[in-house]
Amino acid sequence: MNSEIATKWVAELRSGKSTQTTGNLNKAGGYCCLGVLCELAIEEGIEVTRKTIDPFYQKIAYNGEPSALPPVVQEWAQMLSNLGGFYNQDNEELLVVAVGDISSDCLSSLNDRGATFHEIADIIEAYVDNL
Repeated sequence: MNSEIATKWVAELRSGKSTQTTGNLNKAGGYCCLGVLCELAIEEGIEVTRKTIDPFYQKIAYNGEPSALPPVVQEWAQMLSNLGGFYNQDNEELLVVAVGDISSDCLSSLNDRGATFHEIADIIEAYVDNL
């Protein structure tokens, strides 16, 4: 992952400006950790569109993606996967990362299983070269 973008993303996750949600990038005014990255991409001038896909639950998709990074954001951030997967140095195998009792091979799953934005920010800093 691009280290400069990671630094900005971590700062945004720790800022307390965004409410955390699960299951979608953006739902009812809350964000998955990857949704926060999508918003950062928009702020940085990357062409990403927001579209409401479920008005009742207030779910928003970015470039048609409701729960994974759209390709343009993944490429901009130089991430290896659209779910924030952790890969070994050869980028061949997924690594499992743990936060307390929660473990997963991707940021999306850590978010959905209850890791806080602060915990996810710590993981991003520790594994920036594996994302």
